Amino acid sequence: MRFLKLVMVAALALPLAACFEGPAGPAGPKGDTGAQGPAGPAGPAGPAGATGPAGVAGAAGPAGPAGEPGAAGAAGPAGPAGSSQIAVRSVECTSTGCINSCEEGEALIGGYCLNRERGLQHIASFVAGEGKSLVECEHQVKQVVAVCLKQP
Repeated sequence: MRFLKLVMVAALALPLAACFEGPAGPAGPKGDTGAQGPAGPAGPAGPAGATGPAGVAGAAGPAGPAGEPGAAGAAGPAGPAGSSQIAVRSVECTSTGCINSCEEGEALIGGYCLNRERGLQHIASFVAGEGKSLVECEHQVKQVVAVCLKQP
């Protein structure tokens, strides 16, 4: 019974209290900001980003100093033996019209008129004389050369 009385009083008191309420008053001034709280735990690391593009190649550096020269190589093998069938005969000239020829048993195969001082080669004439071929230089030269082939 007592409980019933208590419930009755509460049921009547609540609506009655609402009758005595007036309009809400103006808001009060804002309070000061409180102190910052402690930092929370760090979150997990994110995934790695994509690799960026390669940079532009730099300029080439200066050339290094030259190395020491290497040692001389071994001597090469001996070349084949020269032909003993060819002879070169030369005669110094003192005037125009120099003549040169091959020796007995040789055939004339070429001739040259040389002027070593000027670095020139003049035209050689081939003539028959004294039973053999001759090389003749018609201009003033310093040397007449006959190239001869030895006959077997």
